[in-house]
Amino acid sequence: MDRPEYSERLKFEHDLINRRVTWLLTSQSILFAAYGFALKVPSVLLLRTIAFIGAAIAILIFVGILAAFAAKYCTWQDFKTASGNPNEPFWVRTSITYIGFVPEFALPIVFTIAWAILYSNAK
Repeated sequence: MDRPEYSERLKFEHDLINRRVTWLLTSQSILFAAYGFALKVPSVLLLRTIAFIGAAIAILIFVGILAAFAAKYCTWQDFKTASGNPNEPFWVRTSITYIGFVPEFALPIVFTIAWAILYSNAK
């Protein structure tokens, strides 16, 4: 695998992560709006259903983000082996780039916690 192919694979995987985060934010916005409207209807079942769906979507998207991260890692391993660059760093060179990935991993967790709280407090 040459460097341009390696770069394209990493870009593709990062684009997939970006799409998943976009889906997460879009779905959560819609579901929080639905939850807000559902507060006007005295239905614990409806509130809990929306909260459950919100948490389930956040968890599934988190799994997708983890899978894309794993794919990036595998691509890096393939590149190191195929290119004869065993000391190639893992696609970043600074700690700032690592910090940039925190929202991608943290957002689904935060949404899951928020939905769990709303689920347990539904009355």
